[in-house]
Amino acid sequence: MAAPVSYPMKQRREHTSSKGGEYWRGMFYGVLPLAVVAAIISMALRFIRFNKHTLNPTTLKSAGHRTSIYAAVKHVGRRSGRIYTTPVVAKPLGDGFVIPLPYEASVDWCRNVLEASTCTLLWNEQEYIMERPEMLSLSGTMKAFTPLTRLLYAVGGVKQYLWLHQRKEVAETVSTPEAASLSTSALSAQ
Repeated sequence: MAAPVSYPMKQRREHTSSKGGEYWRGMFYGVLPLAVVAAIISMALRFIRFNKHTLNPTTLKSAGHRTSIYAAVKHVGRRSGRIYTTPVVAKPLGDGFVIPLPYEASVDWCRNVLEASTCTLLWNEQEYIMERPEMLSLSGTMKAFTPLTRLLYAVGGVKQYLWLHQRKEVAETVSTPEAASLSTSALSAQ
């Protein structure tokens, strides 16, 4: 019986031409993912524009009322100096309110509030003067939201929250000579 003949295995040739496998592999790993990312970003920007110009004006009609889940933030534009009103979701926390930022802190109204360090919040048919804005993470908002709401915000990608503190009313002191004489006479009468 004859010994089996072994033939050398053919070496697999890599295609390096523009019509070969390298081209398509490059398309799959490089260009296509960039196109997908660009499309997602484009859709997100379109949604933000739609929200800003269509949904916000509709939502503002009910924002701040007792039956609405939305509050209204009045703020001054950083460049224009104009007064703007934006609907937001606000929940009481400590000495103020916490606002989830689904688009993070890069939105115009949040940048305006952070730069001015003050705004007015209409919530539950009452107007509050707010100051000292602080950025919080989800862990800092535990007391404001229910566990289900926190879970929905986390799944929805909300990572930042804005905490606005209510302005403390400070009694004004009068420094006229008549006021000084009244206060010294009141002290001597005691």
